[in-house]
Amino acid sequence: MKKIFFCSLILFNSLVHALSIIPAPEPPTDVAPICEAGADPQSIRPGKGTALWWWSDAVVSASIDNDIGSVTVPSDYKWIHPSETTTYTMTGTGEDGTTTTCETTITVDEQAEPNAPICEMGADPQVINAGDGVALWWWSDNVASASIDNEIGSITVPSDYTWLTPTQTTTYMMNAVGENGENTDCETTITVEGDNEFDEEFINAFINDAHSNFANVMDVTYSVDKAVAFAHVNFRGIEKIFVYNLGDPRNPVNEYDIPYGTDFYFKEITSTEVGLVSFILVEVEPLTSDNELIRRPATGVEYAVVYDYINKAEISKTLLPADAPETPFTPPEAPQ
Repeated sequence: MKKIFFCSLILFNSLVHALSIIPAPEPPTDVAPICEAGADPQSIRPGKGTALWWWSDAVVSASIDNDIGSVTVPSDYKWIHPSETTTYTMTGTGEDGTTTTCETTITVDEQAEPNAPICEMGADPQVINAGDGVALWWWSDNVASASIDNEIGSITVPSDYTWLTPTQTTTYMMNAVGENGENTDCETTITVEGDNEFDEEFINAFINDAHSNFANVMDVTYSVDKAVAFAHVNFRGIEKIFVYNLGDPRNPVNEYDIPYGTDFYFKEITSTEVGLVSFILVEVEPLTSDNELIRRPATGVEYAVVYDYINKAEISKTLLPADAPETPFTPPEAPQ
């Protein structure tokens, strides 16, 4: 009896060992490629658009006929404007070379319901430094009119862009009105780095120290966007404006010399919009010394000047009447 049990045990162990060295069968790897296509909306009016979308699985490449061509897999969409009712067929290819097809038909019908308005917004670049410019762009379809908040107002549809210099991180919202009166909104946020409040006392001391060796700082004026400081400096009798970027005030980014010799000085510097500075240019009596650092008496002749400090260009210079009030000059719109 013991012998029979022992032999049985040996036979069982041998069978277990044999099974353990036989590799397990691999799971099936041939998954058939599949795809699906559609449109939103499926029926449109002539000249209107729709989103042609597709989805796939086990597909390594795909294309759609009717001039669509290669498409992204496993899924994506493309905005199209078919001129007539069209059936779009997608062909997807699997890893083993097998193919699958799917299709959708977009109906173009004069009697179709007006499509819902859609819009999209963005910025290039999306993140800027304080004082930098950015292109705010938008795109829309099935839209009769649109506007953007934050003082931009009515805009061109279906698409366009505008150049901005936001002074702080701002979210812009576009409201689009469809042909059927339906409204839709979209938005984008432009992030302005370095837009925190600055210490005017510190900046004033810094600018005064920067010119302490050879000049007198007459005054410091801050831009409307609080990103730029204009330092009015009498430099050995020559009047200048130094432009400082408050995000990094170590060195002036620009400076403006009086182009009329040393017989004028600046007065009432203001910045009424980003990129432009206006001031009163006052004629003074001639120099009495080559190294004169004091402001000389005025002769009574004054000009209102508008200066583009980004492009270093004088926009205008207007002779003021003798009895004109001493108020800052309002510059014209910046050139487009």
